Amino acid sequence: MTHQLLLAGTLLLMLAAAPPLMAASGLVREVTLSSGGLAEVTLAGTVDGDATIALDVRADQIDDILKSLVVRDPGGRVGAMRLDGEDQVEEVLRGVPFTADDLSSSAQLAGKLQGVEVRVESGGRVLEGRVLGLSEREAGAEIGTVRVLSLLTGSGALESVRVDDGLTVTIRDPAMVARIAEVVDVAGRAKTSGARRVEIALSGTGAREVRLTYVVAAPVWKTSYRIVDHGDGRANLQAWAIIENALGEDWKGVDVTLSSGAPVTLQQRLHRRYWHRRPEAPLPVENLGLPDLDAGTLAARAAAPALPAPMERMDRS
Repeated sequence: MTHQLLLAGTLLLMLAAAPPLMAASGLVREVTLSSGGLAEVTLAGTVDGDATIALDVRADQIDDILKSLVVRDPGGRVGAMRLDGEDQVEEVLRGVPFTADDLSSSAQLAGKLQGVEVRVESGGRVLEGRVLGLSEREAGAEIGTVRVLSLLTGSGALESVRVDDGLTVTIRDPAMVARIAEVVDVAGRAKTSGARRVEIALSGTGAREVRLTYVVAAPVWKTSYRIVDHGDGRANLQAWAIIENALGEDWKGVDVTLSSGAPVTLQQRLHRRYWHRRPEAPLPVENLGLPDLDAGTLAARAAAPALPAPMERMDRS
């Protein structure tokens, strides 16, 4: 029995949970998926005059976007692109005397603020002065080791206060307070969000549509085939394309193109900071061309007693 096969194309869309990748002023318009595990994404949005487009992208997609991003502005010019560095937390911590781990303990943080004016309340005592440091002391067998915060008061006295659970430290230096708040803000955003913000400056006049295209990694799309036999000599061949939206934004009204091409792709860490290693040229401070020192011959000769002069020989003839 010969069956007539009717080809029915069906698209099965699977949404994968992922942080959103979106433009603040645009939406995804076109997506091309390849069998090589790549997705070419096109976003479009309307801007008016000079504008800045902001993209919130996943951290693992930054390198691909830096390598492939194309901006099309028909009525303007594309300016600079701004992106926070990969080691932003380390950059902020480089200018402060504490580490990110010190933020979890008020006593530990206060101990690192040497020379900063503070007001300390602990165990019913109140001290004001400049921080000298945090140390540990033995307080007996029953209590064990305790931590002590030392201060230099305004009168020049060296005072210490035991660090208890109810320790309260008030920092009197507004500049230090602002720096601590900046560290807390940057470290908090780095831990709670895996996204990076990319800002692109545009200059132009009038309202116009701007398009952004980039290539990022994507799940490989798959195919699934099945034959449905109707029992009357006819059967349907159904072809399913299984794709996964790992970009995080809804693809409603998006033109999706499936490509069977599998290009060879490489990764490059463009977002990482690299330093060129330079050889060190030492200064010639070891040998300045000094004459050889006296090994002791001349000094010993000068210290030796002088021998008597030889007597003159008398001629008795």
